[in-house]
Amino acid sequence: CERAISSFQPWERAAYPSMKPLSSWMIDLAKRVHSLRTWVQFGPPKSFWLPGLFYPQGFLSALLQRHARLNRLAIDSLTFAFKVTTFREGSQMYVPSTSLCNPICQAVRYK
Repeated sequence: CERAISSFQPWERAAYPSMKPLSSWMIDLAKRVHSLRTWVQFGPPKSFWLPGLFYPQGFLSALLQRHARLNRLAIDSLTFAFKVTTFREGSQMYVPSTSLCNPICQAVRYK
């Protein structure tokens, strides 16, 4: 494993994992920073760009954990359900105030 790491470019040693060349990686990083900055400044979005999160599994696990604790459920009994839509913008979506994301997103926003 050390041998593979030693073949990395200097910027790759300090970067999040990606197969992209530096120019594409910088564009992706700028989009990620913009997405997170917008979230902090204006509150949680109606939809999340999961690939843009640095650790999306952690985010999804936090949502399940929060829901499990609020409702006194075993986290292992919870799953996600997905609905594919044709929406292109988060503004096209309706998110009820009781949305699963609201409590955790507010907690993430202010911590």
